[in-house]
Amino acid sequence: MDKLILFFGGRVEAANAIGVSPSYISMIKSGKRKCSPALAVLVDNITNGKVSKQELRPDIWSPSIDSGAFLKKEGVESTQSNTDTAQASGQNALR
Repeated sequence: MDKLILFFGGRVEAANAIGVSPSYISMIKSGKRKCSPALAVLVDNITNGKVSKQELRPDIWSPSIDSGAFLKKEGVESTQSNTDTAQASGQNALR
């Protein structure tokens, strides 16, 4: 949150820019609340990545998850291959 506040030049300015209350900014900054995923994406977009969603919510977005490493680790090749497998399974069940 400090980076966001610096980017906009103050807590009130940051809150106005992203459409939340200054007290919400303070709660996120103090750790009483987490930045919502939607707000993290909005901030990332508004700041052109200078304040990234990964910084605001590393529990949701991390470099390994964004790069697909998590999916590979879990044995998931791609969404399309999973869809193909599910469709094939469904077709076999109908036979």
